[in-house]
Amino acid sequence: MSDGPQRALARPKRRRWRVALMLALCALSFAAAAQYDDPSAREWDARTGDEAIDSLEVVRRAYLWRLADRLGRNGGPREFALAAHVRAMAGVRDLRIVGGLRLIDVKTQRWLNDAERLGSDDPVVQLLLLNRFSASDPIDRRRDAVRRWREIDSDNLAPLLVGGADLDALPIDETLAFASSALRADFYFDDIVRPLVQAVSEEPPPASLLATVAVRDPSVPEAFGAEIGAAIWSASAAFAYAPLTRACRGDALDAAPRRRAQCRHVAMLLADRADTVAARGVGAALRLRTYADENELRQAAIAYRRHYWRLQQRASLAQRNPVDEARTFARMLLDDRDITEAELAERMVIDAGLPLEPPPGWTAPQRY
Repeated sequence: MSDGPQRALARPKRRRWRVALMLALCALSFAAAAQYDDPSAREWDARTGDEAIDSLEVVRRAYLWRLADRLGRNGGPREFALAAHVRAMAGVRDLRIVGGLRLIDVKTQRWLNDAERLGSDDPVVQLLLLNRFSASDPIDRRRDAVRRWREIDSDNLAPLLVGGADLDALPIDETLAFASSALRADFYFDDIVRPLVQAVSEEPPPASLLATVAVRDPSVPEAFGAEIGAAIWSASAAFAYAPLTRACRGDALDAAPRRRAQCRHVAMLLADRADTVAARGVGAALRLRTYADENELRQAAIAYRRHYWRLQQRASLAQRNPVDEARTFARMLLDDRDITEAELAERMVIDAGLPLEPPPGWTAPQRY
């Protein structure tokens, strides 16, 4: 690969994992503090002032620490990276302030180092290393992760879309040029969520932690794992679609000689081959802007309408029976190691007996 795609990007200065964790865990309420046997948690609890708040926090932290240790004991590079994420989510007792910078603890750093050392040829590990774990996290590590990801996945569109406001991002024409040779769009959502679902099923949260979780049930601990996995993916995935959508619309399509054809290729790739529902939605919208003729426009309109109908059908499953929906999601994800999130969403609609095609007269939302 030429120097262009190797000009790797680091994530912007933000605390996305904290926001993601809040989204994933904000529904948690606790009936009572569970018993725990983590010495670190007991010591942390003893030093705090408000006993009620401490109890809630201790249950959460103690469980996530145990879950991180379980992942870390498995010894694979992906597990090391996931363990670092889970431990960072929990918060660690020995965060230090040195020179005004917040430093991560020794165990988390060791897992990150092991993941980087052992997973240099694993694109999922590179994605997980994009997260900024502390204010002192070296930007070069994250830039190296993007560079390696682009080298490993040279036919994958996803690493070309990593970006951020304060990063040395590829110019859009360069991105589109490299995207012209892409054959797939793999964002690896399922590869990150699946091991968390599996780990939580093997290390279930305390009953008191699950018993009062909104719209959940203690018999489905895997749903908790799915939330944690989704939060980790969201914290790591720094995909920037805005430059792409700005370049592939209206007059901008003719700003460069080959741009229209390049945008059309990216639109088809995302709409038909992306492994996440969100990326397919972006592709479906781009197809409506980049069509070559009237027949393509008609096909794009049909595909766009179908995409949002299926999205609505999937959402209705969660609204009607969230416990059953969570159980089905976990079962399908674990039963088929090759299934993507986009395929899983469609299969869940079929499994529920809902129609995949919209009825006559149904209008999709205009989001393009």
